[in-house]
Amino acid sequence: MYARKNDMHVEIMKVFESNNDREEASKYFELVGQDIFWGNLCLFLSSGVSDDFIKPLIPFPENTHVLISIAQELEKIDHLDILSAIVTSPNIDLSDL
Repeated sequence: MYARKNDMHVEIMKVFESNNDREEASKYFELVGQDIFWGNLCLFLSSGVSDDFIKPLIPFPENTHVLISIAQELEKIDHLDILSAIVTSPNIDLSDL
């Protein structure tokens, strides 16, 4: 069941990308929540959704601890650079990580 839900999010993201509709994608992730976005980010990338489409959608994390686990996963698939805008942001305090 969990895998099927993740596949659904990937398919929805692919539709948004094929329509070049970041605005609707952004609204979707506002509706379903950041956890869904962060939990599926690597899956989106490994399923062929482009970095260029995803980068503007990356939300500032509500919990900066999510960056540690997601960074480890992104490094495995050679997409760690997608987080560069967040980790260089003056708005984030990584001292407690």
